[in-house]
Formats: sequence, C-alpha cells, structure tokens
Amino acid sequence: MAKYDIIHSCGHSRTVFLYGKHNERERKIEWMANQDCPSCWAAKKRESDALKPITATISLLPFPGARGHVPVFQIALTGGTEPRKEEIKALGYKWGGICGNFMEMLSFSSHPKGWVRKIEWITDDEVTASIKALAPLNPKVVNNIKPWDVVLLKQRQAMHQAQEAAVSAIPKPERPACYPVGRWNGKIYGGFRIYVDGEEVQLNRADAQAILVYQTAMASYKEACVKVREQVA
Repeated sequence: MAKYDIIHSCGHSRTVFLYGKHNERERKIEWMANQDCPSCWAAKKRESDALKPITATISLLPFPGARGHVPVFQIALTGGTEPRKEEIKALGYKWGGICGNFMEMLSFSSHPKGWVRKIEWITDDEVTASIKALAPLNPKVVNNIKPWDVVLLKQRQAMHQAQEAAVSAIPKPERPACYPVGRWNGKIYGGFRIYVDGEEVQLNRADAQAILVYQTAMASYKEACVKVREQVA
C-alpha cells in the first residue's frame, strides 16, 4: 500500500491509498488524473440528470404485501427528479433502492436508486389513481409488468387460497373469557400470578387451568396450520 496525491482533470487534488503491483498502481493513477474528482463528477451527474425527463416505471414486486397475499406494485421515479424532489416526497415517495420484477430479482447486480412508492394492488383503481397523481410531473410512464409476472402472481394467489382453505378446515381453539386482555408475557407464576401491562393480577385455580389448556391448544393449532401450508405449497 502507498499514499499518492492525485490532481484530477478538474484541477482538484486528493490523497488516495492504492494497493497492488507498482505498474497497476501507475495505471490507476494515470486513469484517475484524467477523470474529474468525485465531487465534480457527482455535481455534473446531478446537472445531467436534472435535464432528463422524469420516468415513472411500474413493476409488480415478487413478494406480497403486509397482508401476506395482496400483490404489491411499485412506481419508481428516475431521471430529472432533483428539482422536483419536494413535490415527489409530498406524493409519498421515498428515496431508496428500486426492486426488480420476478425475473430481475434473480440477478446478482446491485439495484439502482430512485424515488419509490409501493402500493397494494387490490383493484386496478389503485394503479390508475397513482399514475394520475403524477400528472403535475409529466413523467414518461413505463409499464414493466411482464406477462410472466402476472402468471407467477396468479399461481401465488391460487396457492394462498388453497392454503387458507385448508387452514380454515382446522378447528381453532376458543379463547376463554378469563384470558388476560392487555400486554402479557404468557407466563403464570407461583400462586397463579400473572402480570398484565406491568400490573400483578391474581387468578383462581380454574381460570389458570383454562388459560393453560387454551395455550396448549393454540400451540397445537398453529403447528397444524404451518404443516398444512407446507403441504399445500
């Protein structure tokens, strides 16, 4: 390793540490000297991007939303977004990595960044309304939803429906009326004491027994649900 002072083509200088063979370091020094410094390069890149039209790319994400089966579509804004970023943030977009569709997720390349919004696709109205909201930005809209994305989505939805149908056939234990309401760690201490929301609660023997029976039954129920979902998958 050695330290070098590089004077870039923009006139700015900086100190770098280089590794490797001497001739390799010399080639890298020559290359860097013919380039702008990182700050100037970034500034020019921002200026160049600001002149580009804004592009809104719609993709269907390969993973479901918070409810486990509802598909999620993504709108990614790229191009000349810098001058309009406050407007974009007001529309609910956040700066971050842009996820690819089903096939692109198989790639090991790093994801590009942009202004991203993810929305649950319950009906087509969500897609239409989200695109209409971008009208003041006058973006170029690119539909990146491929036919195979829809096929895989339908397969996933069909599997989910089959899993839920199988799970619904499993009897779910009924929660006893004495079951604690509030934040509780699920433990019963000596003398049938429990702590709900940080406060001690005294149970009688019958209620404590009913809660324990329910907890055991729920554990078996959850295990059965997992097994059924695995069998249907």
